[in-house]
Amino acid sequence: MKMTDISLRGCLVVTVGCLFGLYQFYMQASPGFIVPQLMDDLSLNRAQTGVLASSILYSYILLQLPAGWLIDRYGVKAMFLLCQVLMVGGTLLFSHAASLEMAIAGRMLQGAGSASAIVGALCLAAAWFPARLFPVFVGLVEMSAMLGGAVSSSVIPELTNIMGWRYAMLISAGFGGLLWLCMLFISNRPRSVASESIDAHGHPVEGGDLRRVFGSVQVWLSATYGFGLFGLISVFGMMWGASFLECLYPFSHAFAANGMTLLFVGVAVGTVLCGWVIARGGTCRNWMILGASLSLLLLLAIIFLPVASVIMAVLLFLLGMAMGSYGLAFVAPGESLPQSGLGLAIAFINVCLLVAGQILQPLLGSILDIRAATQQLGIVDYQIAFIPLLVLAVMALLASLKLKEA
Repeated sequence: MKMTDISLRGCLVVTVGCLFGLYQFYMQASPGFIVPQLMDDLSLNRAQTGVLASSILYSYILLQLPAGWLIDRYGVKAMFLLCQVLMVGGTLLFSHAASLEMAIAGRMLQGAGSASAIVGALCLAAAWFPARLFPVFVGLVEMSAMLGGAVSSSVIPELTNIMGWRYAMLISAGFGGLLWLCMLFISNRPRSVASESIDAHGHPVEGGDLRRVFGSVQVWLSATYGFGLFGLISVFGMMWGASFLECLYPFSHAFAANGMTLLFVGVAVGTVLCGWVIARGGTCRNWMILGASLSLLLLLAIIFLPVASVIMAVLLFLLGMAMGSYGLAFVAPGESLPQSGLGLAIAFINVCLLVAGQILQPLLGSILDIRAATQQLGIVDYQIAFIPLLVLAVMALLASLKLKEA
């Protein structure tokens, strides 16, 4: 990036957007690191715990398109302030949950508050910086979200060990309150273009074009690619990966959290690396094929190869980097994306990214419950339960092979 392309004000505004993405992913990932405590405190089985963890996605997905439309109509700042109030309120409700239903209500309120985070952050980047830098900022925004998973895997277990999971959630709500104060100082766009909205290609927004979004094969293939790779992140990284590592390395309990931290750090690095390469003239389709291929191979190695914990740590980091190419789902459609209604277009792709977690988090929990009914869970049980993850990786690979370079 040249210094003429950036401004301190723009950097600060987009940083707040990135922090919101980080916070919403921090909260989204948090149940995966307190599974035993939730099961004991709320008397849940694994399937119910999977439903609880994924319930944030129900309202998140349902409200993605409305959030994108409202951002196009009323601006990012207003939506950020409203949604962060919902995020904090949902976290407080979850921290006081006395039943599964109350906990789900808190998670769904968090999901409603999360709806504008990624969409809004990308719209801020598109408004404050040149279109040719958009792939870089896609990487930075998605990196921030992935770092939220890494922060969650480090902070939540530590706070839970010291004070219990309920106080961990209360402190997390306090983090959200501080972020809300930061949102008061952002601006939707530079004053020089304050009279109009601009999309990722620098064109004025006059209204959403639903037919172009839903009628584009490129958009659907990109969304399928994101569905596959982000599904791996949401199902393996945010929910069942830690339990798998605890089973694989029973004498090293700290490794599960540390391994997931490495995974999310790898994803964060991968998202930025891919955006930087594409902004410098790299071929988006080729990098998507590479990311999907490596994700499939590394996932096979992690699930089925018996390796030392040091080797597993390296594999988890590399898997994270490969899965980080999911961010290219926002970039690959190119001219197939509508020239108007950027928020709505990004929201549609983001919805498709998240459906896998909603379906597969409880599905894997049900498979593990069935296996646990007749025997104590072992590595073979997790290997059987993780077969749908391999299907996701294959879907992403096939979609990337079908894509046409814009």
